[in-house]
Amino acid sequence: MAAQVTLEDALSNVDLLEELPLPDQQPCIEPPPSSLLYQPNFNTNFEDRNAFVTGIARYIEQATVHSSMNEMLEEGQEYAVMLYTWRSCSRAIPQVKCNEQPNRVEIYEKTVEVLEPEVTKLMNFMYFQVMGFGLYLMDGSVSNIYKLDAKKRINLSKIDKYFKQLQVVPLFGDMQIELARYIKTSAHYEENKSRWTCTSSSSSPQYNICEQMIQIREDHMRFISELARYSNSEVVTGSGRQEAQKTDAEYRKLFDLALQGLQLLSQWSAHVMEVYSWKLVHPTDKYSNKDCPDNAEEYERATRYNYTSEEKFALVEVIAMIKGLQVLMGRMESVFNHAIRHTVYAALQDFSQVTLREPLRQAIKKKKNVIQSVLQAIRKTVCDWETGHEPFNDPALRGEKDPKSGFDIKVPRRAVGPSSTQLYMVRTMLESLIADKSGSKKTLRSSLEGPTILDIEKFHRESFFYTHLINFSETLQQCCDLSQLWFREFFLELTMGRRIQFPIEMSMPWILTDHILETKEASMMEYVLYSLDLYNDSAHYALTTFNKQFLYDEIEAEVNLCFDQFVYKLADQIFAYYKVMAGSLLLDKRLRSECKNQGATIHLPPSNRYETLLKQRHVQLLGRSIDLNRLITQRVSAAMYKSLELAIGRFESEDLTSIVVSTRTNFPVIPRSIMVTKYLRKTTYMEERFSLAHSLRFHSMVSWIRWFLVLGWAGCHGREQSCSPHGSQEAEKTPPLKGSTTSIEPANHFFLKCMSKFLSLNH
Repeated sequence: MAAQVTLEDALSNVDLLEELPLPDQQPCIEPPPSSLLYQPNFNTNFEDRNAFVTGIARYIEQATVHSSMNEMLEEGQEYAVMLYTWRSCSRAIPQVKCNEQPNRVEIYEKTVEVLEPEVTKLMNFMYFQVMGFGLYLMDGSVSNIYKLDAKKRINLSKIDKYFKQLQVVPLFGDMQIELARYIKTSAHYEENKSRWTCTSSSSSPQYNICEQMIQIREDHMRFISELARYSNSEVVTGSGRQEAQKTDAEYRKLFDLALQGLQLLSQWSAHVMEVYSWKLVHPTDKYSNKDCPDNAEEYERATRYNYTSEEKFALVEVIAMIKGLQVLMGRMESVFNHAIRHTVYAALQDFSQVTLREPLRQAIKKKKNVIQSVLQAIRKTVCDWETGHEPFNDPALRGEKDPKSGFDIKVPRRAVGPSSTQLYMVRTMLESLIADKSGSKKTLRSSLEGPTILDIEKFHRESFFYTHLINFSETLQQCCDLSQLWFREFFLELTMGRRIQFPIEMSMPWILTDHILETKEASMMEYVLYSLDLYNDSAHYALTTFNKQFLYDEIEAEVNLCFDQFVYKLADQIFAYYKVMAGSLLLDKRLRSECKNQGATIHLPPSNRYETLLKQRHVQLLGRSIDLNRLITQRVSAAMYKSLELAIGRFESEDLTSIVVSTRTNFPVIPRSIMVTKYLRKTTYMEERFSLAHSLRFHSMVSWIRWFLVLGWAGCHGREQSCSPHGSQEAEKTPPLKGSTTSIEPANHFFLKCMSKFLSLNH
């Protein structure tokens, strides 16, 4: 007997239906939607350092110093943000236009009154200003960096190599540092110019994005293939085994896959930002680019006219790879998080409980008290013993060898990562063991055996990524952040108030988006939404990092303008594309052959990928979900009505003989298999949508065309029918022509072709 279901259970089951995901079958050609972003932060900034009382005191003191330094870095970040986003309040003050202006004295007095508090602050701040950086400060009359290099106090050749590889360092938005400039302005540069290669005018290959595309595509294809294999088993098909049934090796593969993906994303994002910074430092001119006008602004020469078509397409492709891979890795976030925590826990426990056991035995046996105390502090900091405490009968704790039967240590397995303070304490203590230099003459490294040093160095190197991987969601977002491509505060300041904001033609997100639309490149059309996602990155950065509402408002205003332009251009292209396609398909073959004989070939329009864009019904932009299909449909429908109006007007302005001639000439080659039922239904629907005047005109046109089609059909078969053009009902009752198995339906076939030709007249 079937079990009875209570009303409460039935209602709860109905409520559960709301939680069922109902994704529509649309292609994914945009970054992950994030109207609400949630990222947990487990970084305590060493507030729990006093809990590790078993650690060595000096390492706890170092944690205290690091905590203070982190607070100073946060404060410095706030100052840097303030300086970059600061806009002079004097620009908002009205200026005196001429000396004869009657109220100029009043304007001067009010200006001094308003600016006096701000000027006083700046004057007081000047007493604390410092200038210069690094080598520029060191190279002077007192010290000479080249003499320091001769004494091997510094390594200039190594510095030159780094400066050569990374010539421009991005800072905030459109601000960057050209490292070689500090070398050129140093005191002893001229007599030692030959020693530097970074000061040459040649550009590094890393700033040529087109040359790097081959390697980027190979890395992307290889990683996507590997990721898809795991994604199909873990997410899509659901055939992946339960978490408890996986082995350490399987977790390790997922761990390595997540790390490799984050490294690739950060590398590609760095390439984009380096190319962008290089272009800002090296703007074009009218000699390098013929399209660049003489009166072009500095920022316009650095962005709008500074990229070739190949470079724009390369940037769009890399951005699409970054955002597309972010979507795929975001879908596997839960799988990656579990594998990361399991692998980190296993590596940390195996290293502390098993690997450090032998060096601890040697330190106790040889009475190396310092190494012994450090190793014991490491184990007490992170070890999670299966029995809850360290085994008392471990021979290694007495400096003795293991028995012949061995000493088995069972290391548990959990999906729990260490805290930020735990990981810092362990890595700091390990670094003190293997450091080449220390405060004393003899280092602890010399007291360790070679295999032990290799094991510690390997773990210390791998554990560097643990902090970033444990915060997988935040790290993934940071690796894919390309928000700096929009900010232009530095160049706005250089305009000295002439510009409140630059037009969208100088904005990098719109430059890339508009280039795809203007070139109509089919292979890039599906990437157009990825370029628009740069506005999402910039808006998120403006609110969360810069904490400036006015920057977000400016981004939002530009997005409103750009998206309207985007929909307008895209809808116009789609309508023109399919109209030309329809007209090309209806062109007579004899006309094509005649044109070809005359040397004029009529090509079909190249195929494009508009279908994918037309399926997008929830494009995410600044937290808003936009139905792109609906917006394009509205504009295409309006264009269709306009074309139909033109066709009707063209028909009304010509005499009826043109219809008869067209019928007698073209009807014999019309294919008989074309069905027009759907088209007639559409025309009926369009009649209902028209106003009364348009409906009457359209109905009249249809009646006249049908009657003359009947005449044309009869003429083609050597027969003439006498009938009134005003008797549309009689025409519908006309019997089929003798000697033919076809009724009046072929006339409808030609009606479709005739209407299609009329609709394409205004192209």
